[in-house]
Amino acid sequence: MSRIGRRLFEKLAGTRGQEDRSARLLEEAKTESIRVLDKLRKCLGDYSYREVGEALDDLKQMPIKYFTSLNDWTDGDVSQSVNYQLQNQLLGTYLADEGYVELFIKIATALQYYVSGFRQDSQGLRNLDLLCTGMLNYSNKCEDIRLKLVECDGISVLIQTLASLQESSSSTPTCSRSATSIIQNILLILYNCRNDDTILPYLRKLNAVEVLGEIIKFGNMVPKTVAILLVARIGEEKDVELLKSRGCVRFYVELLRTAYNSKDHVGYPGGSREPKTVAFSLSELLDGLNDLSVNDDNKREIQRCGGKKILDQVILSERFGGEEKKLAIKALWNLAFVIDDEYELQESKTALQTLQNSKEAALRVSSNNALWVIESHKHDKSVLQTTRTVPSAPLAYDLGTPDFPPSYENVMSDPTNLVTSNQSCSHVMISYQSNSFKRVIMIKERLLQVGYQVWMDDLENGDDVLEKKMGAIEGSAVFLMCMSEKYKNDSCCRSEATYAKKLSKAIIPLLVEENYKPDGWLQRFTDKEICQRFCSEDDVDSNMPALVKVIKKTDLDTTGTVASARSTAGMTRA
Repeated sequence: MSRIGRRLFEKLAGTRGQEDRSARLLEEAKTESIRVLDKLRKCLGDYSYREVGEALDDLKQMPIKYFTSLNDWTDGDVSQSVNYQLQNQLLGTYLADEGYVELFIKIATALQYYVSGFRQDSQGLRNLDLLCTGMLNYSNKCEDIRLKLVECDGISVLIQTLASLQESSSSTPTCSRSATSIIQNILLILYNCRNDDTILPYLRKLNAVEVLGEIIKFGNMVPKTVAILLVARIGEEKDVELLKSRGCVRFYVELLRTAYNSKDHVGYPGGSREPKTVAFSLSELLDGLNDLSVNDDNKREIQRCGGKKILDQVILSERFGGEEKKLAIKALWNLAFVIDDEYELQESKTALQTLQNSKEAALRVSSNNALWVIESHKHDKSVLQTTRTVPSAPLAYDLGTPDFPPSYENVMSDPTNLVTSNQSCSHVMISYQSNSFKRVIMIKERLLQVGYQVWMDDLENGDDVLEKKMGAIEGSAVFLMCMSEKYKNDSCCRSEATYAKKLSKAIIPLLVEENYKPDGWLQRFTDKEICQRFCSEDDVDSNMPALVKVIKKTDLDTTGTVASARSTAGMTRA
């Protein structure tokens, strides 16, 4: 059993009065699942028979069959039972270890034939529907299944099937129920995998956004909603911008409003509340709104459609918990970068101030950070520069360093080469997103060896983290901006870069993610600048001399950007 499976079993074992019974039912489900998997393996590649459909249906229904008797249900819905969900996860982990995902890929590939022209009454298409429904059930609860699906190239098979179904639907007057169900289930499987960072570049490589775009145009409400969420998560800046032109942002905000107004905080894309209807919680929709708002045009559209007012109300209302409020604050922080209306800003400021003294540290910190962005609209540079104490950086050379690279020992042994900690604007500030931490540490160490004072966030938590960062920017002479896609999408990183620009700091863009081309707001920082490449350890070693030369020859102009260096060795255009 995998590490995740063991952890879940330990959690389950602690449930009073259920240990023996749960373990017995799980063992029975395991035995039955092995029988079904063996039956499917004996089909020798032909999976279009009714008997195969019966076996796939058995596999799909297995959690319901074995675990419904663990009846700590909520409102009579077994799927909401804590024990049911844990048992389903454990069974999924077991199936992942027993080759279920590999068999799923094999069967799905074999049934591709029945997708063409839908062959709407074929048993093969119905079997494909049962196959995808089963995978949806297990991928929803079990991380092992999702990881295995990515690892075994199952995502590629799903995208191919989705593209074939979409192509056939565009040339077929009526779409069979099975075909519609398969499209919806594949989209939901992909949605379940959306938080795996490894899947995002993979989906882009497979042109998934193009397929999803067609579903958004012609799909019914549920597939359309899931496709919007997926494009917002995996799409590049230009892809996310397309959602606005297709009316998706307005559609999405209306769904968010529905979830906000409902008693159970759930939005139903199709409007139906019938059993088994796909629905999205307010938390899921707020998470998706944050993905949508990475594009500045979408931010403005969300505001125009009333999305900001919904966020204000979520923050103010006692109906919602910490998770929903945290997501609403994050979205509001994103929107604050483009809101110019003084009245709108004051409304959001009032809402955020109610959480400044929250007992939950995450809410307190997030609200203070968002408030800082709102306040920055109202103050000029001279006021902002006097609001914080500048954090000190390690003692080292002043910015006029000798040629690279002197030995670290020689640098620190000569007291005349040191600057005092109270000198203003004497250090290099490194701005980065946490996924780049290891690379940034290497850059910092090289700069310290040369003799620069360096300030970077050490990923500490606390109420005053953003305040410390802004103070460090105020005291910096050079601002190194470590660019990646996650940097662009991070509100805190944008706050840092925007503030450095506002204070006319010398900004040097560094590329720390392979194959990333700065887009969105980052593009405005790099259009006329030479972007230095630090995407690997070799890049750090080979391009550090060029970076040192740029720092030495940096000169502040009226726009606050770095002057072009005479030497461009080791540099590439972003």
